[in-house]
Amino acid sequence: MTSQLLDNLKGIEIGGSAANPFGLNVLNVDLSDDNKVYKEYQILHAGKFTKVDTVASGDKLPFSDASQGFVISSHIIEHFYDPIKAIKNGLRVVQPGGYVYIIAPTRENI
Repeated sequence: MTSQLLDNLKGIEIGGSAANPFGLNVLNVDLSDDNKVYKEYQILHAGKFTKVDTVASGDKLPFSDASQGFVISSHIIEHFYDPIKAIKNGLRVVQPGGYVYIIAPTRENI
């Protein structure tokens, strides 16, 4: 389903991982591009690591309003202090008719 909706769009992925790639046209946004332990984990489990394109928090995205076709995150939203703020920020940067696509492990963790 992810591919059907997002394949022809350009967007951002918050906290992308080589261990769980979507294969989409994205800029990877993460809190740091200097996390040696996480890079080693990705290399161990996926044979490569996902480069961070933009260093930022998902609740403070440095992109213009309505500038992205989509925002996607997988198993990240439950780590935010204020997940509603992160969702609102995703809605701010997504274009009209675009998508904020969130994968969460359980509803109880949001």
